[in-house]
Amino acid sequence: MEGSQQDPVIIDHRDESDKGEPMRSMANTVTADLEPIDPGPKPAAVKVPPRRSPAHPPSPPRHRRTMSRNFQVKLMTAHGHLILVSRNSQLTADTMIYNPITHWVHAIGTERQPAVYSKLVADQRGFQPITGDEMSTIR
Repeated sequence: MEGSQQDPVIIDHRDESDKGEPMRSMANTVTADLEPIDPGPKPAAVKVPPRRSPAHPPSPPRHRRTMSRNFQVKLMTAHGHLILVSRNSQLTADTMIYNPITHWVHAIGTERQPAVYSKLVADQRGFQPITGDEMSTIR
């Protein structure tokens, strides 16, 4: 998805299962790599014997193909003026790579603007942000 600094791509994520925390991200460009969700084993088909009627011979079997599939995000890359806000923290960077399955985040800053991770709720160190050229986290 393409946006700009004045009109960024906005993703407002809320986990359906209420296990994860809500997140909101804004960036100039967002690319998502998708993969199909494995539906699991299919139930065994029950074979029904055809009716024998001379007036109505059995019709040939029809082959149906399902066009819709369920997909999940495998990897998300956001680039350009990234701001990611969760319940308790904020991340600003030039580029972010995020794996929603493992919750791995890799943020990359620029020479002029480093990546910055800030807590929105104070801890023992207060609100002191963490800055760096690159940073990775695992949740």
